[in-house]
Parts: sequence; C-alpha cells; structure tokens
Amino acid sequence: MESRPTPSATQQHHARHDPFEPDGDYFSRRSREENAAAEHASCPQSRTAHLELASRYALLAAAIREASGKLG
Repeated sequence: MESRPTPSATQQHHARHDPFEPDGDYFSRRSREENAAAEHASCPQSRTAHLELASRYALLAAAIREASGKLG
C-alpha cells in the first residue's frame, strides 16, 4: 500500500474554507504556522529561519490591519 504525503497546513486550510482568504488573515495564519514550525525545528539554524519568517508575516499582517483601520 502506497502512503500519501501529509497535506500542508495551507492545503488543509483551503480544504476546510472558502478558497479566498483575506491577506491579513493569511499572513497571521502563516506567522502562527512558522512559529509552530520553529518549535519543532531540528536544528538552531532552522529554528532561526522559521522565527524570521514568522516575524515577517506578523509585520505584514499588522501593516494590513493598520491600513484597513485607516481606510474603513
């Protein structure tokens, strides 16, 4: 019996939700996913890379929330 690869968190999200996800929600979710990946990283370099990505995504999500507040 052939095993199938486990779907990524993004693939699982799209399987459960509408395919359209607001940018701010996407970046917030990706930040959480990268933080989780950092917790399970096998080496310090990988942990650092995941934490850097998480920080970038969090900054993007915050910028979108701020811009949305000014527009609406």
